[in-house]
Amino acid sequence: MGMQHVHGDGSSFPAEWYADVPHSHKAIDDARGYANVLARVLQMAESNAMQGAPL
Repeated sequence: MGMQHVHGDGSSFPAEWYADVPHSHKAIDDARGYANVLARVLQMAESNAMQGAPL
């Protein structure tokens, strides 16, 4: 599918969604990476809502 995954952990998100935060299994690093994923998902949801697409 052409998506790069973070360290082969089975994540279905593209690596760039983690905003170059290393997935080190240290709580703070992983939390920062997943916070970037959440921000991306929320931006996409807002964009879709503005275009009238269902959530």
